[in-house]
Amino acid sequence: MKSRIITAVLGIPVVFLILWAGYPWIWIAFSLVSSIAILEFYALNPSNRPILIKIVGVFWLNMLLASNYLLNLALIDILILGLVGIPTINFFLQIIAFCKHKFNRPLKLKQQFSYSLHTLVGVIYIGLPAFLLLDIRNEINGFELLTIIIFGVFVTDTFSFFTGKLIGTRKLAPTISPSKTWEGAIGGFLFGSIFTICMTHIVAVFNNFQLTMFFGFLLATSAQIGDLLESKLKRMAKVKDTGTIIPGHGGVLDRMDSIILTTVVLYPLIKWGVE
Repeated sequence: MKSRIITAVLGIPVVFLILWAGYPWIWIAFSLVSSIAILEFYALNPSNRPILIKIVGVFWLNMLLASNYLLNLALIDILILGLVGIPTINFFLQIIAFCKHKFNRPLKLKQQFSYSLHTLVGVIYIGLPAFLLLDIRNEINGFELLTIIIFGVFVTDTFSFFTGKLIGTRKLAPTISPSKTWEGAIGGFLFGSIFTICMTHIVAVFNNFQLTMFFGFLLATSAQIGDLLESKLKRMAKVKDTGTIIPGHGGVLDRMDSIILTTVVLYPLIKWGVE
């Protein structure tokens, strides 16, 4: 608990400064964090795949993040290239890697497809939300929007955790995350949505107050669903945390889990609401 609080206190100013600094610092930070997260995602499904295969995923992830900033490509361009490029690169890398290892034959087509699909899923699962967050930063109120999303998710997670610890008795999803309770979920929803609605209204992101309220409710709900989805992935992989890089919090993916779904859900609303 102590290390969790210390990490949060030290990390909040750093996150705020990165969001405020904008390009290229925010792109560099997102690239580093997302690269660690995608490697943690691949580690949830351990296999005998060569490390080069994982590097392909990291490469494609960074192509995606750099597309608007450096390559002047659209999101759909990178994903279409990924559908063709990732299986092709995987195939040749596996030939090289397996030939070096006692001259074994490359993987069968079914295994090749499985590896390529998992590599691409990692790029989409981690890279898509990161790409959308960077795109939101380019909006007129981009800094404010990103700050509200990230800290709104943080408030939701924090109050969900502490409310559950204090008064939680009814299990929310015992087979997925035994520690989560309905009381914690309600506490996280209430405080998360109130914080988000208040901050969104103060900085006047949307002209419509009903839209502002919907934005807050949607954020507080999707943040907790995203947390549960990642807990399901960890349960399937039979691990408690995706890593140990963040003291008291686990891995980078453990901190990104709520933001991943929240960003994808809120992005269309932001694009529609700020116009």
